[in-house]
Amino acid sequence: MDNLKAFSSSLKDVLKGMNFQNSSPEKLRNFIMDLLPKKYTVIQRTFDGKSSFDKIKFFIDADLHLHGVQVCVRDISAINGDNNVVIKSPLYHG
Repeated sequence: MDNLKAFSSSLKDVLKGMNFQNSSPEKLRNFIMDLLPKKYTVIQRTFDGKSSFDKIKFFIDADLHLHGVQVCVRDISAINGDNNVVIKSPLYHG
């Protein structure tokens, strides 16, 4: 997390003077991912989404909402022959 905090702090200088007024969220995410150090080969992020289930009273009452997951693979060596992402991390116990 300390590395991520340092990265986010360094973004202020990189973004200074840039105009992102007409950029989509997807383009902005791609731009930021390209700035990350190359050692981060697989990046996962969860996003809120919209769903037809959002209109069902039970799901509203239970505060259940759709969340989508986006995985950015920056190095194909992170994918095995079965097209599965292979995560090598001390925190992964798969």
